[in-house]
Amino acid sequence: MLASHWAFAQLPQIILDGKGDEPAAMFVQALLERAYGNLGYQIEYRSMPLARSWVEANAGRLDGLRARIDEAAATYPNLVKVPFTLFEFKLLLVGDRRRCGACDLSQIESVATVRGLRAVSEELKDRLSAIELVELTTPEQVLTLLEGERVDAILLADPMLPPDFFGTNPHWIQHALVTYPDYHYLNKRYSPLAESLAQELMRLEELGEVALLRERYGMTRPQPEAEEWISVPSSITAVSGQWPAAQANSGVYKALFTDSVSVNTNYQNVSWKRAKDLFASGQADVLVGAYQFENADGLLSDLHIDYQTAITAFAKDNATLTLFETQPQSVSVCYVRGYDFDQLLTTQQKIIEAEDLSTCFELYETGFADVIIDYPKSLFADKGLQRMTVFEPQPLFVVFQNNDNGRALKASFDRGLREIVVSGRLSNYYSQQSDYDSAKLNVRREGE
Repeated sequence: MLASHWAFAQLPQIILDGKGDEPAAMFVQALLERAYGNLGYQIEYRSMPLARSWVEANAGRLDGLRARIDEAAATYPNLVKVPFTLFEFKLLLVGDRRRCGACDLSQIESVATVRGLRAVSEELKDRLSAIELVELTTPEQVLTLLEGERVDAILLADPMLPPDFFGTNPHWIQHALVTYPDYHYLNKRYSPLAESLAQELMRLEELGEVALLRERYGMTRPQPEAEEWISVPSSITAVSGQWPAAQANSGVYKALFTDSVSVNTNYQNVSWKRAKDLFASGQADVLVGAYQFENADGLLSDLHIDYQTAITAFAKDNATLTLFETQPQSVSVCYVRGYDFDQLLTTQQKIIEAEDLSTCFELYETGFADVIIDYPKSLFADKGLQRMTVFEPQPLFVVFQNNDNGRALKASFDRGLREIVVSGRLSNYYSQQSDYDSAKLNVRREGE
């Protein structure tokens, strides 16, 4: 064992920037360590800021860079690309829907990113005069700036974001600007090794070892550009609730959806429970107007279609609302079946799901329900009920089936609705300015 350890220590070293702990970085590191090991090399990693790593590798103080975009060699002539696509990443524009609406790059005034992320400089090279660019050292610093509302949006490669980032806050919105392939780079003095390494990586691909590593770290195989989008189906069924904004004949939800996808659509208005059941059973291709927590294992649209008003608890007096909040086991709560408001509550309340709101009122008036949860309506005020906000206004999404057709429809919808917003045609869909503003798709800045 000592002899083996001594022999390993004598292997020639390749010094790379490192080391990352996100899945993409761990995949690249595992793959390169295996390939270099098979060629008789071992890797040493030296941690440093992203921007500095370019300079160090170009100067030869690093032997190479783990993974960079194809445009690297144009700026750093001493770097040689190993012609094997390691993985693909998306350059994401990320913002808060309430501050930047659809968060299109053409509407952004300030953006933060990581210094040295070449994909950003490539994407913004024609826009730098119109956008304030803030460059920081780490993704964590960039996210802190976004969360502190110091910039309109941020630009990061998707592997730089925490895995659960978008699931923790429905107000975050992402816009994938471009997809880049990533390659391994070596200083030019290692040009012969770059050729041997490419051959070894292709050999590992053929043996299936690269596929196993992709599976281990949750990576997908790079796809040819022609396969990026699967064809959108020629006709679909979409279902939504029986709300004024969702109506098939005059509702803005249907108009925005059908104009965005340009597909023959059988659009149905049913009870919200029935709509979710049809989608869950696969009898509907699209569910229109769902909260993030109602995605029914489907694919949420990147763009929202509206911001719903606050979900509110109503009771006869503030004392009952205080009990609802502090001693939930002592009150009974009624809401309309299918709204799943129990996901916003503790499990201690007694839950009554009624077929409609009038039934909840009957139960309230006969003493079987202490609290009603719904959206603010004039009839609650007419009955003199007190109120308490349970859930602040949240975005509503379109949900697509998690299959090839669903992915194609989602991509078509997000592109189509974004084009409607950016083109300025969005206002044509609303008869009232208040509805246009509350949808928060095209947020107006102060003074506009």
